[in-house]
Amino acid sequence: MKDDGKNTKKKPEQEDKEKKKKKKKSSLSYGGLPESMDDAKQVTTETDSGVARSMGGTAVAPGMHQMGGLPGLQPGMAPPSHYGAKMQMTADMMAPRSRAAVSTAAPRTDHYGWKFADVPTLPEFHPLERTAVFAPHSDAPAVARRVSDVLRERSITAVYDDKKAKAKCETEDGVEFRVRLYRGRNKFSHGVIVEVQRRFGFSPSFAGDMYAILDAAEGKPPAAQTLPLIPPPSQLIPVVSDDDDDGDDFDASPSSGGKRKAGAASLRIASDMLKRAKTADANVLALESLASLTDPAKMGPSTALRVSRQILTGSGDGGEEVRDAIVDLLKDEALDSNENTADLWDEDKEGVAGLRLHAMAILSNAVSVLASSPASSALLKTQSGFLAEDVLPELVSSLREAESNPRMAVLAARCLKSLVTCKAVSADMKREALECDAEPALAKALEVGERGNNHLAEESAACIKALS
Repeated sequence: MKDDGKNTKKKPEQEDKEKKKKKKKSSLSYGGLPESMDDAKQVTTETDSGVARSMGGTAVAPGMHQMGGLPGLQPGMAPPSHYGAKMQMTADMMAPRSRAAVSTAAPRTDHYGWKFADVPTLPEFHPLERTAVFAPHSDAPAVARRVSDVLRERSITAVYDDKKAKAKCETEDGVEFRVRLYRGRNKFSHGVIVEVQRRFGFSPSFAGDMYAILDAAEGKPPAAQTLPLIPPPSQLIPVVSDDDDDGDDFDASPSSGGKRKAGAASLRIASDMLKRAKTADANVLALESLASLTDPAKMGPSTALRVSRQILTGSGDGGEEVRDAIVDLLKDEALDSNENTADLWDEDKEGVAGLRLHAMAILSNAVSVLASSPASSALLKTQSGFLAEDVLPELVSSLREAESNPRMAVLAARCLKSLVTCKAVSADMKREALECDAEPALAKALEVGERGNNHLAEESAACIKALS
């Protein structure tokens, strides 16, 4: 009877132990949602621990959870992402790191994709982003090939590192992010983990890029082009434009009180920021504003046309100063028009490279807008000397450097295409382009584009066709 009594006393204790074991085993598993916040913290980053790192389940813009979120959502909320539930780890995946799965290839950086036999095993206690997926029973080179194909199709610049199975990427909108590949642990060693981490910048289109990369990693067929989570500015606010296109900077109607027309005041402000600003950030903001002012998709065709005419002809209040600054950046790789910040840029070569990219975007936008307008394309004829002496050589030079700076080459090819296909100046621009040895440069850019940048390949091919 004593034995029976002891056995009856042990039963509740045994049941408690069994319950605890069951809870531990079922806490996290692939393909399921975390049961508690403690479980979620084991596999994802905190919302406030680095919003700029990720894009997906926690936020759609830097600090969006602190600014109240999107319309219709409570602060700290964002549209749910089905990727957030896919990357949970079991306790088995926390085993010591296996050296056998780590690639021993020497570090290599280029734009043409990874070349490795396998990828590193997921490091111990590595907090995966919610923007990560697990591709079961997958070959690492096959997954890597699918990811690099998507980067090429979307014209995302990528520098690949075979040893770390990592790619440093940058979209055409300037969003910087990383793609990492890992081998799963223990019973998940048959699959590959693909993780996307946003590091800098914001664009509404980045969500579509991120989803495309993760879908390709899983082997899903490419989805149709989807709208961004945040509509473009032209759909959120009224587009500033004018009905008149007479070139006058002022509206003389009695009701206007002599107000400047759309874009004129903004051009003057940007010009002042380039010439007299005391901080380097103001110079960057001025060029970013000008790139938007010359973009019809952002400011409307009328405003973009007005500002583009003033910049290329050097007319109006601030047009000449802006044109001179663009030429200085492209030819001399310096911003000498502002004595307050010239010394700062002399010491910041990487910053100057960013300014030159904005300058090329402004030039490409302005030329494309004028070339596509039958009423304004004749203005390009009056500027043929400026285009031949100051613009074309820099376009060809950027095309030659397509391998090291494909984003700059895309803008240069787009600008050159507008010049050699515009009827008003095509004959002169074709002759000048051939004298600058544009054909070999375009052939090089086409080769780089076919390997790693779809837009560069398309624009280069169009230029070659127009010159032939």
